[in-house]
Amino acid sequence: MLSNQQPPFFSVHLTGQIESAYLPEYDNLYCKFGFEYGPDWTGIEEGISQFAKQYEQTTWATSGPVKPCVWNFPFDVSFKSTNFYGWPQLVVTVYGLDQFGRDVVRGYGSFRLPTKQGTFTEYVPVFVPVATSPFNQLYGWLLGRLPEFIDSKFPAKHTGREITRRAVDT
Repeated sequence: MLSNQQPPFFSVHLTGQIESAYLPEYDNLYCKFGFEYGPDWTGIEEGISQFAKQYEQTTWATSGPVKPCVWNFPFDVSFKSTNFYGWPQLVVTVYGLDQFGRDVVRGYGSFRLPTKQGTFTEYVPVFVPVATSPFNQLYGWLLGRLPEFIDSKFPAKHTGREITRRAVDT
């Protein structure tokens, strides 16, 4: 007699927050985030933060004032899977307004979620795609269509990244 038992699985629970972004040349930023994971995983898909303006903060770590955009956006996620392949990654897309008030991408970044319990602070470097030629860059700027990925989870994927032109911010 066959039983209708589910295959064994394990759960991963994560509580955290997307604290801030340090992009000194931009203001009025907001953050969209999502999770990329393997085919055997189930969990939350995406979320969005509020707008934030820069504020001046003096720290001992730098020689001058730092102006981060602070969100302090909390999240609480749970994942379930039957194997470790495709461990979840947090994918972050930072948006801001350009001089004409249009939403434009200010940075993409991703990192794998920690594999052990504890308290962690992660700093995620962000990058933006770059147009393939100066003409395309000017044309995109005039139309308000700067280069961006069709799939916002692209930074967490392995295929196609080696041919992507990008500018890096930290």
